[in-house]
Amino acid sequence: MNFFTVSLEDNITTLLQSIPRIISCFDAITFTIVCPESSVATFKQSFSHFANVKIKSETDILAYSDFRRIAVAFCEKTAREFQSDLRLGWYYQQVLKLSYLCDNIEPDSAMVMWDADTIPTAKIRFFENGNAYLHGSLVEFHAPYFSTLKTIFGDLPPSYLAFTVQFFSATYEDVDYLRRALDKYLKQTEFDSNADWIAEIVVRSAYETHGTLDGSNFSEQELIGIACLKRTGASQSVIRYLRGGFEGVLNKYQLTLVSLCGFQHVTYENISDLGRSRQGWLHLFSFLAKQLIRQRLFARLSRRNKESLALHHH
Repeated sequence: MNFFTVSLEDNITTLLQSIPRIISCFDAITFTIVCPESSVATFKQSFSHFANVKIKSETDILAYSDFRRIAVAFCEKTAREFQSDLRLGWYYQQVLKLSYLCDNIEPDSAMVMWDADTIPTAKIRFFENGNAYLHGSLVEFHAPYFSTLKTIFGDLPPSYLAFTVQFFSATYEDVDYLRRALDKYLKQTEFDSNADWIAEIVVRSAYETHGTLDGSNFSEQELIGIACLKRTGASQSVIRYLRGGFEGVLNKYQLTLVSLCGFQHVTYENISDLGRSRQGWLHLFSFLAKQLIRQRLFARLSRRNKESLALHHH
C-alpha cells in the first residue's frame, strides 16, 4: 500500500504522530506528502529521518493560481458569477488528492489517502479480497455532496452511508472505473492533464448542481466511495472515530483509551488553535461518553430506517 496526504505546515505535528503509526501498522511502502512549494523545505527537514516519506510540491500537480484560473474561466464561458475565493482552497485540496491518485496508481497496486489532521488509534482495514474495504460514517452525511455526485454519475446506489471518514482507499480497478465514469461526464481528451480535467469536473459539477462554489458542495471521499460501491456492490461497515471537540493534544495513554472505547482514529480540526495545550482527562471522559451515546443513537436510527425501507419494498 502507498499512502499520501495533502497538507499545510499546521499539520506537521499530527503527521509526525500518524505516519509512524501508519508505517508500522499498515505495511505502507511509501507515504507521500503533497504540500505548497513554499513549504517543501520545511517538510523535508521535519521528515528527514523517515526513509520512506516523500515530499511533493502541489505545483507539480496543479498550482493554485491555475486552479483559480480554471474556476474563473468556467464562470466566464457559462455566464456565471465567480462569487469569491472564500472556499476555493477547500476545493483545490480535493483536486490535488484526486489528481495525485489518478496520476500515480498503477496496475496491481492500491493507494490510501489519509487526511493530514487525523491520527489512527487502531489498525484499520483498507482492503479485502483485492477490493477497497468500504467504511461508512453514521454522523457525517451531507446531502449536497450526493446531489453533485448524481450530476456526475447520473444515478446513485439505492442506499449508502456517508463515506466522509477522513480517508479513502482505492485499487487500480476502482480508479479505472472512476476515470471511465468521469469521462462520460466530461471528455478527458479535451484537457492537457489529469489535474486540469479533474479541476474542471469539480468546478462544473458543483456549479451545475448548486450554482455556486461558496459552500461545501463536493467531496472527494464521497466520490471515491460511491465509485467503489457502484463498481463492486460491496456493503459498508460503520467506522467510529472522534472529530473535533478537543481542548488539547492527546497523549499516548489518552489515544490508547480512545482505541479501547472503539474509536479508530481522532481528527484535530484547527489544530493551530490548540497550540501546546494538553487534553484534560475529565474533559476527555465526558467527551467520550457523549460521543458513545450519540453514535449508538445514530446506529439505532440507521437500523430502524433500514428495517422500514425493507418492509416498504416487501
